[in-house]
Amino acid sequence: CSHGNKPRSRSSGVRQHRTVRYTGCTAKVHALLARLGKRYYIHVRSSGCHNHNVDGNVWNYYAENRTIHDPAILATMSDMASAGATPKGILAWFRKKTEKKTKLKDVHNMLQDLKKADKRNMSDVKRTESILEEFTSEHEGNTAQIFVDKARGVDVAVTLQSAGMKRLFAAFPEVLMVDSTHDTNCNGYKLFSFIVHDCFGKVNE
Repeated sequence: CSHGNKPRSRSSGVRQHRTVRYTGCTAKVHALLARLGKRYYIHVRSSGCHNHNVDGNVWNYYAENRTIHDPAILATMSDMASAGATPKGILAWFRKKTEKKTKLKDVHNMLQDLKKADKRNMSDVKRTESILEEFTSEHEGNTAQIFVDKARGVDVAVTLQSAGMKRLFAAFPEVLMVDSTHDTNCNGYKLFSFIVHDCFGKVNE
């Protein structure tokens, strides 16, 4: 039983989990594959007993039991998403095709898994283009631009601007630029500079 596997702690314990699957359950199913002559047999026995509720609600509580694993259905879901189907529409189709109690958040997670699988087969350039296209398609006001050094044929900068950022800049037309190197705290690097550029072209450093 999955309630009998004590999770390995990966934190300092400052924030306690409110929901923990482990209950010290001793229920186990033992299976042994044996060969007798030209035939194979599976010997199954059980031991222990459950110390928690066992019903349909508990079964459907686990995400792995609500997730779709059928490759044919997942392929159709990928085609639906590519054609512009919404997660709610995909969820309605799931409930007609399967008997699983799939939730909307499960559909979002499965779509993300499909995107990750597709991106793993791409080069760095194609993966970057895919991420930028996904970002700009999420909202009509999202924009992204790649600056290329034509002399060297090298991408030198990538800029992203969401619709929310545009609204904030319209309300507060000042730009705060932090010039530093990413992930250098462990080496004791100092922040190089703060530059504030307002809508009138004045710069304070």
